[in-house]
Amino acid sequence: MVRLLYETALLTSGFTLDDPSVYARRVTKMISLGLSLDSEDAEDVPMESGPIEEITTEGSAGNMEDVD
Repeated sequence: MVRLLYETALLTSGFTLDDPSVYARRVTKMISLGLSLDSEDAEDVPMESGPIEEITTEGSAGNMEDVD
């Protein structure tokens, strides 16, 4: 976790990582753990998806409570 935070700080400060694929695997693992996905479930999720829908803020004042 500390390593992931350190590498994120490096990236946001404008530095580059020696091996970005290791960072990507760590991020993916953290997301999988946070969503309680098994490694088998994570493999079923496609890496590429369709276009991302535009997010609007109109009428979404109460949506933050829905996330929790």
